[in-house]
Amino acid sequence: MPPRFASERFDTPRWFLWCASWFVLAGIMIGGIRPSHDLMAQSVASVTNASENNASGHSKASNSPDDQSDFILLRNDRVLRGDVQIAGESIVIRRGGSEIRLPAKEVIGARDNLEALFELRQEWLAARTSPRPLPRALSAARWCVDQGLHPQAVQQLMDVYQLDPNNTEAQHLESRLRNIARPDSSDSPPSDVQQASYVETTEEHVLAVSSTSIHENHDLPIAPPKSTPTDRLHEEVMDSWLLHAFTARIQPILLARCAQCHDQSLSDDAGDLQLIRPIHSSRPTRRITEANLREILKHCVPGDPAASPLVRMAQQDHGQKTSHRQHTTSLPSDSALLKTLESFIDQLPRLSELKETRPESNSPTSPNAVPLKQVAAASFVKESLGVQTSKEEFETSPSWSPLANSDVKLSPSETPALAPTESQGGDRPRRLPKVEQPLSKDLFNRQTELIELFRGTLPTRAD
Repeated sequence: MPPRFASERFDTPRWFLWCASWFVLAGIMIGGIRPSHDLMAQSVASVTNASENNASGHSKASNSPDDQSDFILLRNDRVLRGDVQIAGESIVIRRGGSEIRLPAKEVIGARDNLEALFELRQEWLAARTSPRPLPRALSAARWCVDQGLHPQAVQQLMDVYQLDPNNTEAQHLESRLRNIARPDSSDSPPSDVQQASYVETTEEHVLAVSSTSIHENHDLPIAPPKSTPTDRLHEEVMDSWLLHAFTARIQPILLARCAQCHDQSLSDDAGDLQLIRPIHSSRPTRRITEANLREILKHCVPGDPAASPLVRMAQQDHGQKTSHRQHTTSLPSDSALLKTLESFIDQLPRLSELKETRPESNSPTSPNAVPLKQVAAASFVKESLGVQTSKEEFETSPSWSPLANSDVKLSPSETPALAPTESQGGDRPRRLPKVEQPLSKDLFNRQTELIELFRGTLPTRAD
């Protein structure tokens, strides 16, 4: 059948050219959308080639999955480990029996080891971050410490110290490196000389004590434990409500304002005040809180904030400034932080109010240790007196009783009379013991002032 129009013979080539042009245009558009994945595609391609070479016989000696997996660097500076595969617009990371699917734009690249990954990180950040060398070196040193690249971290710290020798963040990273590199004393066995000295000293001490106590029958003097005013003040604060005030208010001020320079790990520059900072800015533990409290009490005068070295140093500039941009170290006289420190020191118990801690003495082993005449005169009641003894005699008699001592023998006339029971006394009323007022006026005023000072942190009676 002849064509109706002369142009019908060219319809097939025209449609073919039209479809081909659309395919070419779609390919150009798809290729232009994904130029940012070239770096990831190259790294994944290198990993794929390496895995193919290992499968063909060029494998390493170790066959564990950790040795064959790759290190993947993400945009948030984190590092993952596993086998990398590209699935469309996503990156699949498999390790063991689990997998993680991430958008391709969140992944920077993958390398066989951390050293090569660190070089990739430096190249990627060089064109996208600040050109200033100090922040870049600090960021690289922090990343190397977190990932365990200690030689690279030391090199980055040296670059920081060349630009800023007194940089506090670099000193903190250096202290972390020193703590990691410090050998563990528990792993090293003690020397033979120390063991022999310890055993011989212990045996001589035991022989001396046993021979002295058995054969010569002499009392050995007991040395009381050394108790300083700071120790007694520390025990008093640990057992009172002041511990909560220190933990909630005082310690955060010290860690934020003082611990940057007065860090115990920086033993050369810490000065007289040496605080302990928690690692990775975590919450301070009880051990850190007790140590910081004991250190602060050395620089406080209870009841006199103006005379306390802690308050005086807080009111004046001290220390070396690392740069002209650093803020002043002093606190204004009307500052809320300074008033909080002064109020805490004013609430501390005075040294005259502290109780002297003495060791508890055991019961005497011989009657020579306690004078028998004084005890007998205060503790014994003769039968001739009966039960008409006054109340004051019972209250003033000591708690030690000769009945508990086997060396004391009582005569029948000195047998102590027992207190009458309810059946013997009949309906005779018994006087209740005198109860002192548990809350004094001074204690009530101190608690009220503390509640007003730390309002919102302590529970009130209405709660």
